[in-house]
Amino acid sequence: MKVDSFFASAPYITRDAIFALTAQYKQDPSPLKVNLGQGAYRDNEALPWILPSVAEARRRVHNGKLDHEYLPILGLPEFRKAAR
Repeated sequence: MKVDSFFASAPYITRDAIFALTAQYKQDPSPLKVNLGQGAYRDNEALPWILPSVAEARRRVHNGKLDHEYLPILGLPEFRKAAR
């Protein structure tokens, strides 16, 4: 007795390119390779590696000078001045 799969009527979805990229990464023998595909970056001890730009942004946000209020309708005055 043949039983049809519950998923037999599910539409086919094309493969996600990121999986092919990950497979290529795994096959690359270079010791200098870095996998930036899925966003979980790790250091040599397999701990999360924080991008330097993210670390700087975190430092700036946590400097205690922000009050987390909405900006005035015209935006941040210092930014407008620097943009001019």
